[in-house]
Amino acid sequence: MADMRVVPPLHTPTLSEVVLCDHRNTLTLFSHFFKAAAAAEAATAAGSEASPERLMLKLGHPSPSSPACRCPAQAEEQVMYPALQAHCGPEGALLAEHAAREHRELSREVDSVLGILLEDHDRLLAGQPMPVAELLVKRRQLIKRMQELEQAFIAHQVEEEANVLPRLATALPAAPSPTHSAQEQRSMAVAFYHAKQKVELLRPGGTTGTGAAAGGSVMAVDTPAGA
Repeated sequence: MADMRVVPPLHTPTLSEVVLCDHRNTLTLFSHFFKAAAAAEAATAAGSEASPERLMLKLGHPSPSSPACRCPAQAEEQVMYPALQAHCGPEGALLAEHAAREHRELSREVDSVLGILLEDHDRLLAGQPMPVAELLVKRRQLIKRMQELEQAFIAHQVEEEANVLPRLATALPAAPSPTHSAQEQRSMAVAFYHAKQKVELLRPGGTTGTGAAAGGSVMAVDTPAGA
């Protein structure tokens, strides 16, 4: 260990880096959901689905409609969009307004899908059996809704990464410039993490979801170095 080369420490992430990471995390949740759905459909086709109820619960666990996925969206609205309005001029204000409107539309769809999951989870966890035929129909409806939600999220992600993040990176560079310090994007990243930690994870209608009935455990949010 004594002869190891000394390397500089990693820097605190910038706001753009944090948002990009959150986008990829959400896409990963979609991937896990569809993987679980494909396994359930394959089991049904093979006639080996011993417990459709358990498979329905599994579909909800990695879901991108988990309440924990509200954290990045609300943090963007509290930190990133005000920065866009403050530092990117009239064009930035228009982009922030458009992105916030897309968030509201996505949020309504997330609430709708989450409502389906929570209703079914609560019923199954309470030991109230659902006819197998009804379970299979609801599962396929859920998969279709999640596919639509994924496409809506991807459209929003692509637009944000093409128009919003590059403008912020130009207006607030991670390296020192004549008009801005290198610390501004990193300070906003810390504020972004703090905003995520303060989000209330509520069910649609205002009741708190917990455990499996809320789509799994709440994701931990790590505060970056220097926060």
